[in-house]
Amino acid sequence: MLARIAVLAVVCSGAVLTAAPAAPAYIWWTHDATRLGVGRAALDGSGAQDTFIPSVAGTWAYARGVASDGTHVYWTNHMPNTSPSVPFAPPIIARANVDGSDVNQAFTASIGQSTSGMAVSPTHIYWSLNNQDNSGVGRTPIIGGQQYQAFESQVGQPNPRTCGVAVHGDFVYFANTSTYSIGRAKLDGYATAGQEIDGEFIKLPVGSAPCGVATDGTHLYWGIREVAGSTSGGTSIGRANLDGSGQVNTFWTGNPRITGVAVDGDFVYWTSAGNGTPGAGSIGRGSISTGGSITTFIGGLTAPFGIAADGAGPKPPPPTPPAPPSGVPQDLLAVGVSGPAGGGGGSGGSGTTSAAVPCFVPDGCQGPRPDFSRVWMTRTTFAPATWNTPIAVGVTKASTAAARGTTLNYVVDRPSTVRIVIQRRAGKRWKTIVTLTRVARRARNAVPFSGRFRNRPLRPGRYRALFRATSAAQTSAPESVAFTVVR
Repeated sequence: MLARIAVLAVVCSGAVLTAAPAAPAYIWWTHDATRLGVGRAALDGSGAQDTFIPSVAGTWAYARGVASDGTHVYWTNHMPNTSPSVPFAPPIIARANVDGSDVNQAFTASIGQSTSGMAVSPTHIYWSLNNQDNSGVGRTPIIGGQQYQAFESQVGQPNPRTCGVAVHGDFVYFANTSTYSIGRAKLDGYATAGQEIDGEFIKLPVGSAPCGVATDGTHLYWGIREVAGSTSGGTSIGRANLDGSGQVNTFWTGNPRITGVAVDGDFVYWTSAGNGTPGAGSIGRGSISTGGSITTFIGGLTAPFGIAADGAGPKPPPPTPPAPPSGVPQDLLAVGVSGPAGGGGGSGGSGTTSAAVPCFVPDGCQGPRPDFSRVWMTRTTFAPATWNTPIAVGVTKASTAAARGTTLNYVVDRPSTVRIVIQRRAGKRWKTIVTLTRVARRARNAVPFSGRFRNRPLRPGRYRALFRATSAAQTSAPESVAFTVVR
């Protein structure tokens, strides 16, 4: 658990800067190596430059941690010791326009002896910081002004060693390499004694040291930098629901030593430092909707550490099911959709491409434990239809009734028996209403869901659907979707 320590610098005057003109969206990365600065490529992987913005001229400074809001790109400059009296100079936050112009290598101040990740919100820049005896998460106003705050672990207590940060909604999330966990802290009361902090919000397998964390607003993603007992480093990218449930520790597999994770639309990107030698690093990419991945989406990089995506590029369209036969409501069709892995890569998208729906467990598709890559509903607010949803495996009868209700969709990595538990919110508890059983294939599966069973409609209220897949007597981790029934 991180302690609550507020650190506030003197506030200097500073004007709000005018935003640069809109520009194409990019992937950005920094390096765990001197003088390489900030790298950049288009979202399709084309035009990759390992050094797009160099480090501070004439120094051995290195950049580690990068973020972008689509108008500016921000990164940290780790400076060499300035004098014997300043053995650990805090990193300086730099900024430039996304086209590489108006570079300011000392845009605003930070805190900590080193940084290992950055994130940006409409109001603040965040970074994960580490000192000799403790670590934490700092932030500064996005307009600059030399003001900063931080919450840090207590000196002398177990050091979580933060490595990567993400912000969404009411929380800031951070990876802890020494405690093998993902932490979470409330933004309300930042760096005060009343701030709520859970340093082990998601506990990872012992020995799996995460580095890099990102969120798409629905899920959290993290990378594994090191694995205890391994000399090559971690290669897995994990995922969990935003509330910490549905943890899958090997959602994708990348190259060795994952050092940063970013999300843009349907895609998750990650940096792999490799063995640190020139040209041995890479960027991987995975598709959230299909589960496909490209291990080496961009190759030939040198010790990439930290990654960001503008979030300003076009989003890939969702899978489009085939048109329904005449007279059959779309909600009654159990369609299966698959597509090319990873989505439309460009000229920079080289490397190995996995199957459209890969296995998400270390032992491959013949292993015993199934996993979901995605679960969702076509509509999460609906009125019950006039037809009944079958409870167990069976043929769904077509109907010409009004296409109300919704569809339960899921992608699973192997043929399985899937049980979907429908529960209604009753105060602080969930009451089970019915359990559906379906045979699933290794692809997208769709279950027409009317909200009516045995001629009885669900009462108006809040519900959730819990998904579990069973294969070879082994059961997956649960995934859930919330929905609301109206009259």
